[in-house]
Amino acid sequence: MPGLAKLSKFRYDVVTALSCSAPGDCAVAGAYATDYGTLEDDGFGQAFVATELHGTWHPAVAIKAGTGKPAHVAALACPAASACTLVGVNYFTDHQQAFVLTQIPTHR
Repeated sequence: MPGLAKLSKFRYDVVTALSCSAPGDCAVAGAYATDYGTLEDDGFGQAFVATELHGTWHPAVAIKAGTGKPAHVAALACPAASACTLVGVNYFTDHQQAFVLTQIPTHR
């Protein structure tokens, strides 16, 4: 993924969701480690999303769902190009908080 190496400095990242509205119009989402052991210790790192439009992949971007806490992407749906919805969860010390993002970052 273009841009993921820049975000994932600790070389540990996972893709947890993929959705395509048509060939060449896709989005992937997942999480990357923010320090050594993040994914192993907390179970999750910082969420990210990357988009492809008309066959060109654009750089992955971090998803800040309001808290900046460790986050996990559970699902991604892109019924049309540049029209995606992503659901996930932020992890806190004593609880979890779900989030929904619509019209995720895309490039036109």
